[in-house]
Amino acid sequence: MVEEILRKIVENKDFDQIQVSVLHRENSLTRFANSIIHQNVNETHIELIIKGVIDKKIGHITTTSFENIDETLKTLKKIIKLQKPNPDFKSLPEPKPHKTVKAFYRETYESTPEERAENVKTLVENAHERDVESVSGAFNTTYTKFTIANSLGIEKQFETTMASLSTNVTSKTGFGYADFASRNVKEFNFVDLGNDAAERCIMSENPRSINLGEYEVVLEDYVVGTMMMYLAFMGFSATDYQEKRSFMCENIGKKITGDVTIWDDGLDETNFAVPFDFEGVPKQKVPLISEGVAENVVYNSYTGGKENKESTGHALLETERPFPTNLFFKCGDSNREEMISETKKGLLVTRFHYVNPVHRIKTIITGMTRDGTFLIENGEIKYPVKNLRFTQSILEALKTVELISKETKLESISWLGGGMRVPKLKLGKFLFTGATEF
Repeated sequence: MVEEILRKIVENKDFDQIQVSVLHRENSLTRFANSIIHQNVNETHIELIIKGVIDKKIGHITTTSFENIDETLKTLKKIIKLQKPNPDFKSLPEPKPHKTVKAFYRETYESTPEERAENVKTLVENAHERDVESVSGAFNTTYTKFTIANSLGIEKQFETTMASLSTNVTSKTGFGYADFASRNVKEFNFVDLGNDAAERCIMSENPRSINLGEYEVVLEDYVVGTMMMYLAFMGFSATDYQEKRSFMCENIGKKITGDVTIWDDGLDETNFAVPFDFEGVPKQKVPLISEGVAENVVYNSYTGGKENKESTGHALLETERPFPTNLFFKCGDSNREEMISETKKGLLVTRFHYVNPVHRIKTIITGMTRDGTFLIENGEIKYPVKNLRFTQSILEALKTVELISKETKLESISWLGGGMRVPKLKLGKFLFTGATEF
């Protein structure tokens, strides 16, 4: 049925070019709070997304109804007629062969509410082996089937699974956190996740106040993932680059960080690999920053056409803004223990919270520490400190990279279905500008 609908749409002669996508998603969610499961829901959502072009006028329409395609196309034509011609539009992409990746795991697809409940029970019970008061969080499994076709001959389909869990553990004055994500639900270790969050919770009890200012920092991978997400948001999209609001502007070929290497690779199965983007363009590896030197931004067919370049395979649905969805931060040869031992006076930061961009070009963000912030003196963790507000340029912070861990962690970009593989970092300077009472 879906194939027939797609074929009917792409063969419609009322459009110069047309693209149609079907996104089928089945999401199962188990929530728990106060150490008790309180919600279990299953949702199936199927939507049809059509992009049409007439005389360089572009329109989009999204519907969950597959009953009257002719009426949907008539509405799309009305939307297009209201648009202005876009002289920068060149063409939708033509078909190209793509590589195969493994992204579907039957164990995840067939995961049941009972299995999720047993796994949550294991996590909660292991956390409560410590003197904690409450365990909360969410355990999610998702199946996605994406089908795309266009009038130039693209016709592709892809299936993925994903599982993710995050948990918060609290005591009277302590807070702990842990998360994990994988395509395969069998890769989860619920004992370790419960223990990890509970240990942070106990360690963070009775925090003290410290002076504000610049500190050396040891950043857990949770923090590095947040920083890389905002770095991508503020500069790695060709849209931002072309609109002169990216930190990459005027910096291609220049050194903008310390010896840091970041790239995007949708074909690497150590991340949430996918074979092609939402236009059906094959994925590829794109170096973004190499040994501190700014190299590239990512393109879809529209932004690539504006510069007479080909798409790098980074199109999203219902937007002309490309985005990197499979980010990697090159690992080093250090570890957490060495980073702490090499810190004279600094902070160990577990996680950032309530982060907001302040200045895109300067990559300044502000936010709070959360779920365990600790003072380090002379190579040893001394005591937990009250949460701090930071206001810091990401690029300036990355200029002070001293150590990078060998081990990396996969953090999900849930709203994109992608991920980031990130290490822990030791930085020479990070600015803390405010404090809290907890």
